[in-house]
Amino acid sequence: MPGPLEGIVVVEAAQVISGPLAGMLLAQQGADVIKVEPPGHGDPTRLSGHRRAGASAIFANCNRAKRSVVLDATDPRGLELLIELVGRADVFTQNFRPGKAAKLGVGPEAMLARNPGLVYASIYGYGPDGPFAGRKVYDYVVQAAIGMADSQRSRPEGRPSLVRNYVIDKATSWATAQAVTAALLARERDPARRGQHVELSMLDVGVEFFWPDGMVDHTFLEDEGTEKVPLNLDFYDAYPTRDGAVAVYPVVPSFFAGLCDALGHPEWREDPRFADHANRRRTMAEFAPLVGEALAGFTTEEAVGRLVAADVAAAAVVPVHLATEHPQVRWNGSVVERVDPQLGRIQGPRHAPRFGAAPASPSPPLGDVPGLGQHTTEVLLGLGLSEAEVEALREEGVVGGPSATHKQSLGPLR
Repeated sequence: MPGPLEGIVVVEAAQVISGPLAGMLLAQQGADVIKVEPPGHGDPTRLSGHRRAGASAIFANCNRAKRSVVLDATDPRGLELLIELVGRADVFTQNFRPGKAAKLGVGPEAMLARNPGLVYASIYGYGPDGPFAGRKVYDYVVQAAIGMADSQRSRPEGRPSLVRNYVIDKATSWATAQAVTAALLARERDPARRGQHVELSMLDVGVEFFWPDGMVDHTFLEDEGTEKVPLNLDFYDAYPTRDGAVAVYPVVPSFFAGLCDALGHPEWREDPRFADHANRRRTMAEFAPLVGEALAGFTTEEAVGRLVAADVAAAAVVPVHLATEHPQVRWNGSVVERVDPQLGRIQGPRHAPRFGAAPASPSPPLGDVPGLGQHTTEVLLGLGLSEAEVEALREEGVVGGPSATHKQSLGPLR
């Protein structure tokens, strides 16, 4: 069966993670995502970290199931081809700095005038305008700007710390994919089938993503009548055992008694400092070290066994290299393996949503990792160019990718 976005054409002029991962999410739901890359090395993440056959692992993890087209948009002929592609697409995504797309001639006003049904998604760092809009932005910049790095202060040094994961980039990708599908739904409900310009910034996504728990101390603006009880996320931690570590959150009231019994300290249940949940939240700095000391006396297997038997939510800290072997990960089929035509055996996550009436991802499950410009010819043939015209453009450096020989169009691109 086709994916839920079967028939939707997405043109992606985005690089690194925030835009490309959004495109891959749409591709895994059945959209035809055409990734437009510049000549030379293409998307810079092709060269980031572990590499094989011209693609890095992080590129593969953000760009599966797409078609790659190499165009030089600084050349008028390459720009014309890009405009033609966007003119026939349902969605266009770009993460240029503010104003760059308009200077190139592919800004939202121009593209929506040419293609009124287009969903045009712009992804910014700080935003489309404002005092910081022109600055270069990466994930870590936003983590610092929104308070996330401050909230990650280590103990006891109190030094701010970054989440060692591109959490803002990935949150922005998911927000972009969701916003695009919402805009497509709005277009379907509109009798005139009008598209729209959808704008997101990594800063805005970061603030919204961090806010629910990260900003509880700054949500209520009136002190009078506000009962201030901390969430104690400082103790949201992994506690060492004799041979590893266990993740447990000693604040949760529903398993306090079980935690005490499992760790061999039923007397904690009667200790006036801890017996009442409200008091325990205020004295967590005294209680958590006791939990840590108790856990340090067990092996990880013993600790998890005792805690789970007492219905306490806890888990062993699994080393990264063993994460794919977790019993529930294997049961769910969360990670799948396949042979990529260029990269050989690869593995990656199954698309998380499960659709009852259509598969979450095209077959094969992961989708191929596109070589740089691998699909240039077939896409341009779909625009109506001849193989000779494509070859001439290739020889002049306007487009890139393999020779047109033996390449076939997949049919006209609307």
